[in-house]
Amino acid sequence: NESPWVAGGVRPNTATTMKKLFAVSPKSHGRGSVTVAWHPQGSFLATCGKNRVVNVFNRQGEEHAEIALDGSGKCTGLEWDKDGEMLAVMQEKSPVIKLWDANQNSESSLDTGVKEELTLICWSAAGPQLAIGTAKGNLLIYNKRTLKKQSIAGKHAKTITSGAWSSDNKLVLASADRQVTISNADGDALAQTALKAEGSAIQIPARGGGGSVASVVSGGSTLLVFDVNKPTGGTELKFSPTYGKVTSYRWFGDGLVAVAFDSGYFVVRSAEVGASTEELFSKKLFAGAASLAVSAQTRRAAVCSGREIKIVDLDDEYREMEDESMLLDSEDGDLQHVTWTRDGQVLTVSSSSGAVLSFLACLPPLAIAHGASYMYLTSLMELSVCSALPDRKGDEPRRVRIGMEPTFAALGPAHAAVGMNNQVFF
Repeated sequence: NESPWVAGGVRPNTATTMKKLFAVSPKSHGRGSVTVAWHPQGSFLATCGKNRVVNVFNRQGEEHAEIALDGSGKCTGLEWDKDGEMLAVMQEKSPVIKLWDANQNSESSLDTGVKEELTLICWSAAGPQLAIGTAKGNLLIYNKRTLKKQSIAGKHAKTITSGAWSSDNKLVLASADRQVTISNADGDALAQTALKAEGSAIQIPARGGGGSVASVVSGGSTLLVFDVNKPTGGTELKFSPTYGKVTSYRWFGDGLVAVAFDSGYFVVRSAEVGASTEELFSKKLFAGAASLAVSAQTRRAAVCSGREIKIVDLDDEYREMEDESMLLDSEDGDLQHVTWTRDGQVLTVSSSSGAVLSFLACLPPLAIAHGASYMYLTSLMELSVCSALPDRKGDEPRRVRIGMEPTFAALGPAHAAVGMNNQVFF
């Protein structure tokens, strides 16, 4: 089986077909769209649907916590902080941000005090700050350490549509007023630049050693790449009108960007200044709008539309992995959102029916042998013991369920040991 490249030269153990890890039925959400967000370390999956209950599941799909939201508005945002300590929940028609502490398994409420609709929540990538944007262009910055709120009125003239924090704790915001602003951690203005059209979907790619590059979708079809420290100008990435509007995009690798369009096209190209405008990959994967997620760790893109998920290899070949595509049952509804855990091991999709499905995409390479026996990881919490003897080749592997995800293992004549951190189980 072919395996995608992983940073550090380690290749994960991948199967030719993804295996369903767990499913959350519409009963947990109500029928309708579901917002989902994986914990930064992949420890928890947070979901919220039409019933306005935030569910927190562990990595095996077991319920860990349940947070009921007040009021009648739907959940419009789920955001984990950089350390995975705090989950912030934004709700339509509510000035209150619900906060869930993952370490204490406790919830609290942050009253913003604003009267207009909240349109953005965004945790800092470097500090304890949470940026909160509103429909009237106002900004509030909350510090989870000091519990202080800093209100900045008139940051934008119209709705704040998106935002992102840089690695040196600068806040970049886009607005319906066609302006992009850069602020420090206290909300003080550092720079501002005008766009040709309304901006949305600001992203700052994660780069080793830091970096000051940011991007924003302008007018729905053009990607503007600019320097956070000198935002004026920038480089416009234009795409064929045939592709239509950008539905989602993700940075990966060294200055590369993957883009999904409402026409069903999926495109990969370089976003580096001065790089060739030639597309590295372009294919119409679906008949209509597609949602996109990229695993930087495994260099795979997952693109979904309708009831189908397609996987694209983003390593040197840039090819659709047809044997990895999945067609879900009609009762699962149309897929609306797709996301990976940061390690690329789990792929999760949510649908219009209120269902959330998670698939095991790859496993860490964990295997050990003793004499003619060998043992290897077959699921996140399952090991298989097999014999290499010629007369035992037809025997079914002995599957052993374990209570953790091991990082090391040992095999003896009659016993096995597995462990993680400072714990070992025999």
